[in-house]
Amino acid sequence: LEAIRGYGKQPEEMLLPHASAKSELTLGRPLPGIDPAVFEKLCKSGITPEAARRAIHITKNTGFDAALDWYMRSVGDRDINEEHPDLWSKASDIDGIAIEQLTNLGFSVYQARYALQKVNTGINDAADWLFSNVDTIPPERKDEEIKEVPKECRDGKEHYRLIGFISHMGSSPLSGHYVAHMKKDSKWYLFNDEKVALSQNPPTMLGYVYLYERCCDPEVIPCDE
Repeated sequence: LEAIRGYGKQPEEMLLPHASAKSELTLGRPLPGIDPAVFEKLCKSGITPEAARRAIHITKNTGFDAALDWYMRSVGDRDINEEHPDLWSKASDIDGIAIEQLTNLGFSVYQARYALQKVNTGINDAADWLFSNVDTIPPERKDEEIKEVPKECRDGKEHYRLIGFISHMGSSPLSGHYVAHMKKDSKWYLFNDEKVALSQNPPTMLGYVYLYERCCDPEVIPCDE
Protein backbone atom coordinates (compact mmCIF):
# COMPACT_ATOMS: atom_id res chain seq x y z
CA LEU A 1 0.00 0.00 0.00
CA GLU A 2 3.01 2.31 -0.12
CA ALA A 3 1.83 3.69 -3.48
CA ILE A 4 -1.27 5.22 -1.86
CA ARG A 5 0.34 6.51 1.35
CA GLY A 6 -0.87 10.04 2.15
CA TYR A 7 1.45 12.96 2.88
CA GLY A 8 -1.07 15.75 3.48
CA LYS A 9 -2.13 18.39 0.97
CA GLN A 10 0.19 18.61 -2.02
CA PRO A 11 0.86 21.82 -4.04
CA GLU A 12 -1.12 20.55 -7.06
CA GLU A 13 -4.12 19.44 -4.96
CA MET A 14 -7.27 21.44 -4.18
CA LEU A 15 -9.22 21.13 -0.93
CA LEU A 16 -12.96 20.47 -0.99
CA PRO A 17 -15.41 23.26 -0.02
CA HIS A 18 -15.81 24.06 3.66
CA ALA A 19 -17.56 21.34 5.64
CA SER A 20 -20.29 23.68 6.91
CA ALA A 21 -21.66 24.14 3.40
CA LYS A 22 -21.55 20.44 2.73
CA SER A 23 -23.35 19.66 5.98
CA GLU A 24 -26.29 21.81 4.93
CA LEU A 25 -26.66 19.77 1.75
CA THR A 26 -26.42 16.42 3.49
CA LEU A 27 -28.93 17.54 6.10
CA GLY A 28 -31.46 18.05 3.32
CA ARG A 29 -32.28 21.72 3.88
CA PRO A 30 -34.45 23.25 1.11
CA LEU A 31 -32.35 25.14 -1.43
CA PRO A 32 -33.48 27.83 -3.90
CA GLY A 33 -34.57 26.23 -7.15
CA ILE A 34 -34.74 22.72 -5.66
CA ASP A 35 -38.34 21.48 -5.48
CA PRO A 36 -38.48 19.27 -2.35
CA ALA A 37 -41.30 17.14 -3.78
CA VAL A 38 -39.37 16.42 -6.99
CA PHE A 39 -36.20 15.83 -4.97
CA GLU A 40 -37.94 13.28 -2.73
CA LYS A 41 -39.50 11.50 -5.71
CA LEU A 42 -36.14 11.21 -7.48
CA CYS A 43 -34.49 9.83 -4.36
CA LYS A 44 -37.26 7.26 -3.97
CA SER A 45 -36.48 6.19 -7.54
CA GLY A 46 -33.02 5.13 -6.42
CA ILE A 47 -31.15 8.28 -7.46
CA THR A 48 -28.55 9.64 -5.04
CA PRO A 49 -29.33 12.99 -3.33
CA GLU A 50 -26.39 14.63 -5.11
CA ALA A 51 -27.53 13.44 -8.53
CA ALA A 52 -31.14 14.40 -7.77
CA ARG A 53 -30.19 17.96 -6.82
CA ARG A 54 -27.91 18.19 -9.86
CA ALA A 55 -30.73 17.04 -12.18
CA ILE A 56 -33.24 19.51 -10.73
CA HIS A 57 -30.74 22.36 -10.83
CA ILE A 58 -29.64 21.76 -14.43
CA THR A 59 -33.23 21.38 -15.68
CA LYS A 60 -34.08 24.65 -13.91
CA ASN A 61 -36.66 23.11 -11.60
CA THR A 62 -39.06 22.26 -14.44
CA GLY A 63 -40.45 19.10 -12.86
CA PHE A 64 -39.86 15.44 -12.16
CA ASP A 65 -40.07 14.20 -15.77
CA ALA A 66 -37.49 16.72 -17.02
CA ALA A 67 -35.11 15.94 -14.17
CA LEU A 68 -35.48 12.18 -14.59
CA ASP A 69 -34.99 12.44 -18.37
CA TRP A 70 -31.79 14.44 -17.88
CA TYR A 71 -30.56 11.93 -15.31
CA MET A 72 -31.18 8.95 -17.61
CA ARG A 73 -29.25 10.68 -20.41
CA SER A 74 -26.40 11.69 -18.11
CA VAL A 75 -26.16 8.68 -15.81
CA GLY A 76 -22.78 7.77 -17.31
CA ASP A 77 -21.16 11.13 -16.49
CA ARG A 78 -18.23 10.88 -14.10
CA ASP A 79 -19.57 13.67 -11.88
CA ILE A 80 -23.21 12.56 -11.86
CA ASN A 81 -23.09 11.71 -8.15
CA GLU A 82 -21.12 14.79 -7.13
CA GLU A 83 -22.73 17.95 -5.77
CA HIS A 84 -23.12 20.66 -8.40
CA PRO A 85 -20.70 23.54 -7.62
CA ASP A 86 -23.49 26.13 -7.79
CA LEU A 87 -25.25 24.50 -4.85
CA TRP A 88 -22.38 25.02 -2.40
CA SER A 89 -22.84 28.79 -2.33
CA LYS A 90 -26.62 28.44 -2.03
CA ALA A 91 -26.23 26.16 0.96
CA SER A 92 -23.86 28.62 2.62
CA ASP A 93 -26.29 31.51 1.98
CA ILE A 94 -29.18 29.62 3.56
CA ASP A 95 -27.04 28.73 6.55
CA GLY A 96 -26.20 32.38 7.13
CA ILE A 97 -29.78 33.57 6.65
CA ALA A 98 -31.19 30.95 9.01
CA ILE A 99 -28.69 31.74 11.75
CA GLU A 100 -29.26 35.49 11.38
CA GLN A 101 -33.03 35.11 11.71
CA LEU A 102 -32.72 32.92 14.78
CA THR A 103 -30.20 35.21 16.46
CA ASN A 104 -32.58 38.13 15.82
CA LEU A 105 -35.02 36.27 18.08
CA GLY A 106 -32.51 36.45 20.92
CA PHE A 107 -30.71 33.14 20.55
CA SER A 108 -26.94 32.76 20.29
CA VAL A 109 -25.20 31.57 17.14
CA TYR A 110 -24.36 28.32 18.91
CA GLN A 111 -28.00 27.76 19.91
CA ALA A 112 -29.17 28.55 16.38
CA ARG A 113 -26.77 26.08 14.78
CA TYR A 114 -27.67 23.41 17.34
CA ALA A 115 -31.40 23.79 16.66
CA LEU A 116 -31.00 23.75 12.87
CA GLN A 117 -29.05 20.50 13.07
CA LYS A 118 -31.39 19.02 15.68
CA VAL A 119 -34.67 19.73 13.87
CA ASN A 120 -33.47 19.62 10.25
CA THR A 121 -36.83 20.78 8.85
CA GLY A 122 -36.33 24.49 8.35
CA ILE A 123 -36.03 27.81 10.17
CA ASN A 124 -39.60 27.95 11.53
CA ASP A 125 -39.43 24.51 13.11
CA ALA A 126 -36.00 25.31 14.52
CA ALA A 127 -37.40 28.48 16.13
CA ASP A 128 -40.34 26.57 17.64
CA TRP A 129 -37.95 23.96 18.97
CA LEU A 130 -35.72 26.61 20.53
CA PHE A 131 -38.57 28.32 22.36
CA SER A 132 -39.59 25.01 23.92
CA ASN A 133 -36.23 23.32 24.43
CA VAL A 134 -33.53 25.97 24.72
CA ASP A 135 -32.80 24.87 28.31
CA THR A 136 -31.92 21.37 27.10
CA ILE A 137 -29.09 22.54 24.85
CA PRO A 138 -25.72 21.46 26.29
CA PRO A 139 -23.26 24.25 27.15
CA GLU A 140 -21.01 25.39 24.35
CA ARG A 141 -17.54 23.93 24.68
CA LYS A 142 -14.70 26.42 24.42
CA ASP A 143 -11.76 25.84 22.11
CA GLU A 144 -9.42 25.23 25.02
CA GLU A 145 -11.76 22.54 26.39
CA ILE A 146 -11.80 20.51 23.20
CA LYS A 147 -8.19 20.98 22.25
CA GLU A 148 -6.64 17.55 21.86
CA VAL A 149 -3.15 16.67 22.94
CA PRO A 150 -1.11 15.96 19.79
CA LYS A 151 -0.34 12.29 19.45
CA GLU A 152 3.16 11.22 18.56
CA CYS A 153 2.62 8.46 16.03
CA ARG A 154 5.39 6.19 14.86
CA ASP A 155 5.07 5.45 11.17
CA GLY A 156 6.18 2.10 9.91
CA LYS A 157 6.68 0.01 6.83
CA GLU A 158 4.00 -0.58 4.22
CA HIS A 159 3.28 -4.18 5.20
CA TYR A 160 -0.43 -4.92 5.54
CA ARG A 161 -2.68 -7.95 5.33
CA LEU A 162 -6.34 -8.14 4.41
CA ILE A 163 -8.54 -9.06 7.38
CA GLY A 164 -12.00 -8.07 6.15
CA PHE A 165 -14.10 -6.60 3.36
CA ILE A 166 -17.68 -5.63 2.54
CA SER A 167 -19.33 -6.78 -0.70
CA HIS A 168 -22.76 -6.51 -2.31
CA MET A 169 -25.14 -9.36 -3.03
CA GLY A 170 -27.85 -8.59 -5.58
CA SER A 171 -28.70 -8.30 -9.26
CA SER A 172 -28.02 -4.53 -9.35
CA PRO A 173 -26.84 -1.68 -7.07
CA LEU A 174 -30.52 -0.82 -6.49
CA SER A 175 -31.42 -4.23 -5.06
CA GLY A 176 -29.93 -6.81 -2.73
CA HIS A 177 -27.90 -6.07 0.37
CA TYR A 178 -24.37 -5.88 1.74
CA VAL A 179 -22.48 -8.64 3.52
CA ALA A 180 -19.15 -8.73 5.34
CA HIS A 181 -16.26 -11.19 5.33
CA MET A 182 -13.81 -11.24 8.25
CA LYS A 183 -10.66 -13.28 8.77
CA LYS A 184 -9.87 -14.90 12.11
CA ASP A 185 -7.26 -17.55 12.88
CA SER A 186 -6.46 -17.96 9.16
CA LYS A 187 -10.11 -18.67 8.33
CA TRP A 188 -12.64 -16.48 6.54
CA TYR A 189 -16.17 -16.03 7.90
CA LEU A 190 -19.23 -14.63 6.11
CA PHE A 191 -21.55 -12.31 8.06
CA ASN A 192 -24.91 -12.18 6.27
CA ASP A 193 -27.47 -10.33 8.42
CA GLU A 194 -27.97 -12.62 11.44
CA LYS A 195 -26.20 -15.59 9.87
CA VAL A 196 -22.50 -16.38 10.19
CA ALA A 197 -20.84 -19.14 8.18
CA LEU A 198 -17.39 -20.35 7.23
CA SER A 199 -16.37 -19.04 3.79
CA GLN A 200 -14.32 -21.44 1.67
CA ASN A 201 -13.70 -19.08 -1.27
CA PRO A 202 -14.22 -15.47 -0.16
CA PRO A 203 -14.79 -13.11 -3.16
CA THR A 204 -11.95 -10.77 -2.27
CA MET A 205 -12.01 -9.14 -5.72
CA LEU A 206 -15.64 -7.99 -5.35
CA GLY A 207 -15.29 -5.83 -2.26
CA TYR A 208 -16.63 -2.29 -1.88
CA VAL A 209 -14.69 -1.56 1.33
CA TYR A 210 -11.53 -3.35 2.46
CA LEU A 211 -10.10 -3.58 5.98
CA TYR A 212 -6.35 -4.02 6.31
CA GLU A 213 -4.20 -4.62 9.38
CA ARG A 214 -0.61 -3.50 9.58
CA CYS A 215 1.89 -6.30 10.12
CA CYS A 216 4.14 -5.25 12.98
CA ASP A 217 6.80 -7.71 11.92
CA PRO A 218 6.09 -9.39 8.56
CA GLU A 219 9.00 -11.76 9.11
CA VAL A 220 7.33 -13.15 12.24
CA ILE A 221 3.71 -12.80 11.06
CA PRO A 222 3.61 -13.20 7.26
CA CYS A 223 1.30 -10.72 5.54
CA ASP A 224 -0.06 -13.47 3.29
CA GLU A 225 -1.08 -15.63 6.24
